[in-house]
Amino acid sequence: GATAKASVLQNVDADKLVAKALPRAQVLQLDTQANAIQALDSGRVDAAVIDLSTVGWLVKRNPDKYLDSGYHYETQIYSAAMRQGDLDWLQFVNTTLNVAMHGHQTDIYDAAFEEFFGAKPPRRTPGFPVI
Repeated sequence: GATAKASVLQNVDADKLVAKALPRAQVLQLDTQANAIQALDSGRVDAAVIDLSTVGWLVKRNPDKYLDSGYHYETQIYSAAMRQGDLDWLQFVNTTLNVAMHGHQTDIYDAAFEEFFGAKPPRRTPGFPVI
C-alpha cells in the first residue's frame, strides 16, 4: 500500500522498477546494493528491490532473516569491470565466461551457481537457439 517503503539501487529507472511490483510504495533510492539491503535490515524500509542473484545469495546464507518473495520481473544485465587497453585479456575473460555458462564445460559454473545462489541454473537445450 501507500505506506510501504522499498529501497532500490539508485538509477534512472529505479522508481519505475519499484512501481512495477509495488505501485503505491514510497521509493528510497540508495547508492549501493549493500545500502539498499542495510535499509531493510535497519527497518528504514519494508522491502528491498534487488537483483535475483543477490536475493538467492542472501536467502541461502540467512534463511531465517531473508525471504525471496517469488515475484521476479525485469531482466538485468550483469557485467565485470576491467582495465581498458588489454584486448587479449578481455577476449580471454569473455570466452571463459561464455564457455562456462553456455559451452561444453558447464559443470563448474553450475556447481558454483548452486553453491552461491542455492538454485540450479536452467537446463540448457543443445542445438540452435529458439527463435
